[in-house]
Amino acid sequence: MNQIIEPVPTLTQPVFDLVQDLLEKAIAASHDDITMRYVTDSIVSGKSILWTISIEECRGIIVTTIIPLGKGTALLIWLMAGEAIVLHAEKIQKKLDQFAYDSGCTEIKTIVSNKKLENYMLGNLGYQLGGTVLYKEITKHERTISERTN
Repeated sequence: MNQIIEPVPTLTQPVFDLVQDLLEKAIAASHDDITMRYVTDSIVSGKSILWTISIEECRGIIVTTIIPLGKGTALLIWLMAGEAIVLHAEKIQKKLDQFAYDSGCTEIKTIVSNKKLENYMLGNLGYQLGGTVLYKEITKHERTISERTN
C-alpha cells in the first residue's frame, strides 16, 4: 500500500504544481481572507509547513504552524483539503500527533470549515470543542465610524 504523509521540505514549482488545486480548495473553504500568496509566503518563509498526503490513490494537503500558548505551544492546522483527509483521518492524525510531540507541543488545534469533518474529529480523533470562531467583515461604513471616533 502506497502511503505518504510527510512535510514538504521546500516548496518548489513542481511541488506547487502538484498541490495547487488542493491549496485552492482549502483557501476557498476557509472563512478567512486568505490568499494563495499568503499561504505560499508562509510556507516558503518556514512559518508554516505544507504536508502532502497520498494514501491508496487519495490525495490531500494540510498546512500547519506552531503557535505559542500560555502553557507551551500548539500545532495549529489552519488549512486542509482533499479526499484523503476524511478517508484516512486516523493515519494522518497519528503522524501529526507524533510530529507535535517531537516538536514539544502540548496541544493540537485545528480550524475546520467542514461540519461533517468536525463531528468526525470530535467523535473519533480525540478532539474537544474549545470554542467557536465567529467572524464579521468590517465594511467601509464601520471603518469610517472608527476613523471619526479616533
